[in-house]
Amino acid sequence: MELIIQKIFAASFLVWGISHMIQPQLWIDFFTNLSQKKYGGLVVALYTLPVGLLLLTCHNVWEWSPAVFVTIAGWSMTIKGIIYALFPQSFNRLFLDLPAKRSSFQMGGAIAAFFSVWILLRFIG
Repeated sequence: MELIIQKIFAASFLVWGISHMIQPQLWIDFFTNLSQKKYGGLVVALYTLPVGLLLLTCHNVWEWSPAVFVTIAGWSMTIKGIIYALFPQSFNRLFLDLPAKRSSFQMGGAIAAFFSVWILLRFIG
């Protein structure tokens, strides 16, 4: 099960990472619009919490390998999902306080793509 989770996670984060790199303004517009809604944090929690919990229940691996990125992402998504579900306004305040920079979204995308490729390379050879 852990290998299946790693493959799905790596493939999806590779696509999201590339999307952040080549479409940063679209992501900025999306989150800016969402942060202007009082329920913005709930929307983020709706997809972040279940994915994070899935990663934790099926892939809570703490070994020094590319797989640990999946576990760290699972914990991060779970914690973020819980916070945004219980305190949705925290998303609005956080995003409004941080300047939305294209380079930040592109860097985040590059990091996600790097780890995704690192994980996927383990399955090729």
